[in-house]
Amino acid sequence: MYLKGRSHIARRGPSILTGIECFKQAIELDPDFAFAYAGYADALSLTASYALVHPQKVIHKVKEAAEKAIALDPEHSEPYCSLGFYYTFFERNWKEAKKNFLTAIKLNPQHTQTHYWYGLDYLCWVEGNFEEAEKHALMAIRLEPLSAICHIFYSLILHSAGNFKKALMLSKAGIELDGNSFFCHLSEGNAYMGLQLFDEAIISYQNTIRLSNNHQFPANAIIWAYCKTGNFEKANSLFQELIERSTKEYVSSTLLGLSSAYMNNLDAAFIYFDKAFNDYESLIVSLKYEHWVPEVVLTDSRYQVLLDKIGYP
Repeated sequence: MYLKGRSHIARRGPSILTGIECFKQAIELDPDFAFAYAGYADALSLTASYALVHPQKVIHKVKEAAEKAIALDPEHSEPYCSLGFYYTFFERNWKEAKKNFLTAIKLNPQHTQTHYWYGLDYLCWVEGNFEEAEKHALMAIRLEPLSAICHIFYSLILHSAGNFKKALMLSKAGIELDGNSFFCHLSEGNAYMGLQLFDEAIISYQNTIRLSNNHQFPANAIIWAYCKTGNFEKANSLFQELIERSTKEYVSSTLLGLSSAYMNNLDAAFIYFDKAFNDYESLIVSLKYEHWVPEVVLTDSRYQVLLDKIGYP
């Protein structure tokens, strides 16, 4: 059940919810199995990060599960990785985040998830240290050369660094390894956006929407692509669908803010960004270095105020 849980959360999107149930069953079968608590902590973190639930509903459970795993086995690396993720996104405590990621690597240098989470989530998005982030992404692929998610995290790091051509290559390698992974097709669309191949990006996002049952990540990203092609009518129609969805389910304010910005509604964008900050959304941390942030945001005086509030090191 633990291994099934890991397999499901690696696909991201709605599959994370299936992974949670697997970890719960593993804990029920063996309440002293430390790995299951670490997996449960990761799955809960991802439900918040992928806007499947409101972050404040799960973040206290994340820390609790990770600390339970450490209490059961303090020499086990995975829960320290879980805490690295937790401190990066939910407390924005950079010192504790880095310490826990490095502890995880020291305990098990062959744990791939630590390498790609530390690489993207902390080194890339928090410190902007793209060169070091790439080293960890390459290490993850060397350790698990047939893992689609390792390739996709490398693709995302390359995207953040502005190397869109290589990011596309890694995304396509991920699709070859797991053609049903929504994460792989989403990454491909992001790379096409960086290369300004917007029609190709739209096709990738449409594939992602189909594979993920209209997950809000590609549902927002395709709005950005339509804006880039000048099809604001289509973009606005899709945006209104997301607003309607937000009355029934949790929709990421970071993404709604970005979509508002692409449609040149900057006042709405920064209202959404402030809400995302207060809701402990993980994606808000990406706004300093990610290339999916449009130029109109970067040149607005409120952008620096937001970065100062997030408090990057």
